[in-house]
Amino acid sequence: MQFAIIGLGKFGKSVARELYKLGNQVVGMDIDEKKVEQCSHFLSASLILDATDKAALRELNIQEFDAVLVSIGESLESNLLCTLNLIDLKAQQIWAKAKNAAHHAILSSLGIQHIVRPENDMGILVGQAMNCPSVTHCIPLGSNLFLIHFLVQFQATITLGMLKKRYKDIVITAIQRGEELISNPDDDTEIQPQDRLLIIGALNNLRTLTSELK
Repeated sequence: MQFAIIGLGKFGKSVARELYKLGNQVVGMDIDEKKVEQCSHFLSASLILDATDKAALRELNIQEFDAVLVSIGESLESNLLCTLNLIDLKAQQIWAKAKNAAHHAILSSLGIQHIVRPENDMGILVGQAMNCPSVTHCIPLGSNLFLIHFLVQFQATITLGMLKKRYKDIVITAIQRGEELISNPDDDTEIQPQDRLLIIGALNNLRTLTSELK
């Protein structure tokens, strides 16, 4: 796949490096020549470019990229102008970094569906991890539903069927047991210590469940 990263600060640089490591074609661009030079060794192509210039983006055929990340963090105006340019040029999929809640609201009003606030999002994840160390990942799905990755540490024998009777509104979609991945486990499956469960459910139910199984 081919991705464009606009803005090569800490966040944009991190995303670009990871996409490149995963075997993708990654084009990075920034108005700051120094930032472009620092990232050139892990980019398929690196460009010194002002992304508020619609003509410059048009010359890149930006609409042909599978996705574009707007990671301009220093200037709210530049971030929004770049985003508007991408919308006008019909970029396939736009991801945008928001500085704060107000910026997030503006991007959302423009129809941007993929909005990230790195510090805020990471703060939520750290808080969730501190609240329940056995939950290694927690992803909000909307409507008070969450997807969690949970490490079982209790010793008692219990089956998925027993859990379902007690917690009717949770779904355990998979169990990772060592190197084995059990997809769509049936009700007779016994949960063992050190199993890692992938669970979907309402927040209150998940809190009660994880308290019981930790």
